Amino acid sequence: MLNCPLISSNPYQVILLDEFEKCDRSVQRLFMSVFDEGILTTSQGNVIDFSKSIIIATTNAGCTAKSRSIGFNSDSTSETQLISDLSDYFDVELINRFSQKYTFSEISRSVYRKIVEKRLASEIKVIKRLHPELNMDSLFSADELAKAVDKITADTYNVKSGARPAITAVSKFIDSKLLSHFSRMAKTYRPNQN
Repeated sequence: MLNCPLISSNPYQVILLDEFEKCDRSVQRLFMSVFDEGILTTSQGNVIDFSKSIIIATTNAGCTAKSRSIGFNSDSTSETQLISDLSDYFDVELINRFSQKYTFSEISRSVYRKIVEKRLASEIKVIKRLHPELNMDSLFSADELAKAVDKITADTYNVKSGARPAITAVSKFIDSKLLSHFSRMAKTYRPNQN
């Protein structure tokens, strides 16, 4: 579950409990003592000190607030509504032990498109740096990239899915282009006959 030796040797840690709603309620309840007392006692009687740690839990549970903006959004969902939404996934006692609660707004299509553009540019830049022998500008013309951004956005945007589909789709697009390029190269390759 947690790397206890790491926390014991360096108690100043940021601990991320990503998609916390997916873990079993018994695991969630283990953290109630961590949030209350700053310690966790293992079944072997070892005490793990979390008092100097920052614990961040993320969840997609209770995503009922609608908003047109992206980013942290403290106004769209009242604390009472947030607790009500989350109580289907977490004990209310656990929810109340978090000192801060933030909601994150849904992603708009235009923001999603910008993410696709930036991810595409970023991946191409990395390939250019790692493989300067490839002529990336001939593989990915500006017109073709613009069309790819439009297609990826149209095919993968889903308000509930966030930006993850963009990352996967961009990688698949680039992989497909590179495989096609290498396939053409292989067809024309003629080894030296000695």
